[in-house]
Amino acid sequence: MGSEYQNAQYIYDYFVGRGFTPEATCGMIGNFQAESSVQPDIWQYGMPQWGPETGYGIAQWTPATKLTDWCDAHGYDWSTLEGQCACLYNEMTNPTNNQWELRYPYRIVTRAQYIHSTQSAYELGVIFCWNFEDPSTQTAMLRGDYAQNWYNTLSGTRVIPIKSMGGSPYPVSSNGNVVQTYTVQSGDTLSGIAARFGVTVSQLCQWNNIANPNQIYAGQVLKIYGETSRRANHIPDNGAVIHYVVQSGDTLGAIAERFGVTVSQLCQWNNIANPNFIYVGQVLTIYRDASSSFSPHMIYYTVQYGDTLSGIAQKFGVSVQELCEWNNIANPNQIYAGQVLKIYSSGENASTTTYTVQSGDTLSGIAARFGVTVSQLCQWNNIANPNQIYAGQVLRV
Repeated sequence: MGSEYQNAQYIYDYFVGRGFTPEATCGMIGNFQAESSVQPDIWQYGMPQWGPETGYGIAQWTPATKLTDWCDAHGYDWSTLEGQCACLYNEMTNPTNNQWELRYPYRIVTRAQYIHSTQSAYELGVIFCWNFEDPSTQTAMLRGDYAQNWYNTLSGTRVIPIKSMGGSPYPVSSNGNVVQTYTVQSGDTLSGIAARFGVTVSQLCQWNNIANPNQIYAGQVLKIYGETSRRANHIPDNGAVIHYVVQSGDTLGAIAERFGVTVSQLCQWNNIANPNFIYVGQVLTIYRDASSSFSPHMIYYTVQYGDTLSGIAQKFGVSVQELCEWNNIANPNQIYAGQVLKIYSSGENASTTTYTVQSGDTLSGIAARFGVTVSQLCQWNNIANPNQIYAGQVLRV
């Protein structure tokens, strides 16, 4: 098996070469990182081979016969990236295949829309998790982060690690300059974009291989390098990047107030022309200054038997009303064991994130997902044997 990077590069070349957008392709790769560490010849941990609940491959096809039967019928080796990419391509492009289901809760995203989408790799990673993989997993946002990082990596940039509550670090070019992308809007000119970001038309042409500066089009994504691009959009030098999913009833003004930024900044960071037009499910990028007194964290908390919403609220230093709003809970007296709650908090307890072990998980895999070590997980959770964890176990990460 190749390295994670080599395998990701193969998948990227395979699908982009067949008409998938880089963003859509990286959305898939982010999920494969969570499912299999992008390794093709890997069985679901702790499960017997060929069992009805056993997954296999980069996407952990469950049961494995979904993959193996198709590859056998079409002359592919199902243990290879080539065979698995071919099967995945069929599942994503064949309208008679039912692997893709419209389960994303915020809006309908068909296979064709996904394949050609230029939304952020982060959002497409979340959508792929809902519609192709497992909507019950609580790692959808983490998979989105993986997807965005792969997009940054495979498009020729490296990543500066920045502590964040669930967003992607700033990408930088090989010479250390900050890279920002800007999506051309109707009516834009290259000279206007250059003036806005404090760069020259010549630089924009050079960075984006533009032969004629008078020929750009709406939807075109431009790379902009340099410290000026960050300052032009009021992006702090140090801090966190937050991805916020717009909820029903949200306004840009309320979101700005909640995160301690301005409406103008939200519009700049997200290429929003009209601040009155945002939609449910839209993913907004929000940059936070590390020196700010407001530093939100998002926690996934799995409700335990005997929990009450008031007790959970007290534990995390938030209100019952906030928990209801964040999780669309109509009746605060009706929660159930196993329910996963989103909690935004700036209190001391916010530094503790929990993860519920899923069937097939390994401690090393969980450690890799959350950027910690197996030793740390063992220490934080009093685990004597790192090879003995079980589905449903709640870990501090």
